[in-house]
Amino acid sequence: MKESADLETAKPIWARALDTSIEDPRRYSRLLLANALLLVGVLLNAFLATLNLFTSPGSYGFVMHIIAFFVFIGLMLLLRKKQNLVMIGHITAVITVCGYAMLLGYSSYQYDLIFLAPLIPFILFLLNGNRAGVLYFAIWLVLIMPIAFQGVGRWYGGEWHYDDIVRLLLISLISAGVAFLVEFSRCISAKRENHRRNAQQLCMQELRNMSRTDALTGLYNRHYFNEVIDDFVLQSQNQEKQMTFFLLDIDDFKFYNDTYGHQQGDEALQLVGKTIKDYVKRENDLVFRLGGEEFGGLVSGRDSDNIEKWLVGLVKEIENLNLRSANESEHPFVTVSMGISSSQVATRADFDRLYKAADDGMYLAKQHGRNCAVKYNGSDLVEILAS
Repeated sequence: MKESADLETAKPIWARALDTSIEDPRRYSRLLLANALLLVGVLLNAFLATLNLFTSPGSYGFVMHIIAFFVFIGLMLLLRKKQNLVMIGHITAVITVCGYAMLLGYSSYQYDLIFLAPLIPFILFLLNGNRAGVLYFAIWLVLIMPIAFQGVGRWYGGEWHYDDIVRLLLISLISAGVAFLVEFSRCISAKRENHRRNAQQLCMQELRNMSRTDALTGLYNRHYFNEVIDDFVLQSQNQEKQMTFFLLDIDDFKFYNDTYGHQQGDEALQLVGKTIKDYVKRENDLVFRLGGEEFGGLVSGRDSDNIEKWLVGLVKEIENLNLRSANESEHPFVTVSMGISSSQVATRADFDRLYKAADDGMYLAKQHGRNCAVKYNGSDLVEILAS
């Protein structure tokens, strides 16, 4: 975070003034335009105020440029702080419409202002969108047209006539039409960009899900297991809860595959995986297919004894699937052997010891006749038979 702030400070002032971090492309371009217009307003009024300071200090023009300079500075700071584009767009539009009309009626710069008239619709439409832009443009026309009629015979050394007013109106309408089309095309482009970005995000999310889940069972895979361990350890440490880890392995699964074929073996894995997922389904519990016919799970809580007794019921749940076992199996239905271990986990090394204890417990369960769960914490052995 500090490095990011240092990089931001290292940018030149003009880059920081125009910099935005908005993901929506339409909002980004509009915010960029607002920053650019305000920055131009600041620089232009600073230049004109400095020029008037040496040519006509204390004049009406000097005072107006000073006021405009500080107004634009305030709007820039407000935009940088709030990034409220709607508010800034409306304020800028009001200043543009009213300021242009006032200068047109009470200054001697009619030639320059008439020359700038085609730019006004672009400011109104591109900053506020087509709906608000049409409203502000209509207000602008209502304000400047009477002023233009009053200037007949006076502006341009008496050369301003009614046909000039018609030309001004036509140029303004054409400019507004072009600005409308530009804003409309920006809206369409932004919608397409948002659609493309949303589709890309969905694809990325799907890829992330594919990378962390087992395609056959839908459980988390070993890759995600290795990723999530550190977070789970930190959570267990902060909440002062004991972590319970279990490993279970389908008994005699090689014989099952040899007897019924790999397709039926995959179906058995899917049923066992679904049973585990439906059984261990609390919000923060995680279950995994760790490889082949081996499954595992992470469960945390303050009462590890009750959690262990509850997990033992999973052995019976799987037996109750009534999947006929292979002929070589000593049980009539598919069963599992489970190893369970619980302890306070503060480091990754603590979890590695927990994992090894559950793994040892699983093999001890197989030695005790399979179809059972064994709690093992490294030295003390507690056999828990599934009822």
